[in-house]
Amino acid sequence: KEALSKQDKKPIFYVLSASYCEFCKKDMKLIKEDEKLSKYISDNFIAVYEERDVDIVPKYLDKEFTPIYYILGEKGEILDTVRGTQTKLGFTQFLNKNLYKWRNKWDSYYF
Repeated sequence: KEALSKQDKKPIFYVLSASYCEFCKKDMKLIKEDEKLSKYISDNFIAVYEERDVDIVPKYLDKEFTPIYYILGEKGEILDTVRGTQTKLGFTQFLNKNLYKWRNKWDSYYF
């Protein structure tokens, strides 16, 4: 809710993790330590990180598998999802595709 209220013409990059998930920790370390990736995310997305075993996760989001990455729209609707651990290239492709779709208001039909 807080991210939606702050939304400033940016999509939401929603990360769902678990405190005990080693793959989640690996991915978060990559995002935090890679300055270019971290800056790209902060410049172009509203980033939200939550742990399914600690935080209250919206009911409409899948909580069974972590890590899971969502791109959410202005009303919190799911625009895209990728599951499982990612490489820098995987994150970059997922984020680039969705930022392009967001800016151009393309339907996912084209991808």
